[in-house]
This record gives sequence, C-alpha cells and structure tokens, in this order.
Amino acid sequence: VSYREMRGGIDGIRKVKKGSIIGTQMSIRCKSLATADEPGGLLYFSTRDDTDSNELVGEIGTGDFPRGLEEGMLGMKLNAV
Repeated sequence: VSYREMRGGIDGIRKVKKGSIIGTQMSIRCKSLATADEPGGLLYFSTRDDTDSNELVGEIGTGDFPRGLEEGMLGMKLNAV
C-alpha cells in the first residue's frame, strides 16, 4: 500500500485519530496494471462511480476501512487531499 497527502488541510483544526468518524472521497488504483490510458494504474474503486453518496463514512480503528487506508489517513487535517 502506498499513499500520499497531495494537499495539506487546515492548521489548528481536528486531525484524524483512532475513533474519529470521517467521510472520505477517494479512488483506489492498481499500479501494477498501468496502461497508456491510465498511467497511474487501473482504477479499481472510486467513491464517485461506485457509491450513491460519493463518499465513504466510517470510524477509524474499527475495521470500517482497510488497514492501509486508515494508516494513511491518521494525522490528516480537515480538508486534506
């Protein structure tokens, strides 16, 4: 699993920690299946395309999200990308 924060959130505001209830928009790509049309990897999941609400909501640390995803979100600030 790899992840990166592309844009920091708002300083001085809440950070994601164990027990936080969060809503997130995301896409998951398989880098090993990159193509000329999708050089970042084959799109595996997108909240925009695969959910009715365009986001996933859950509690960090309870298994609502995959472990690697939770690991990447820990410490993120409000509105981080």
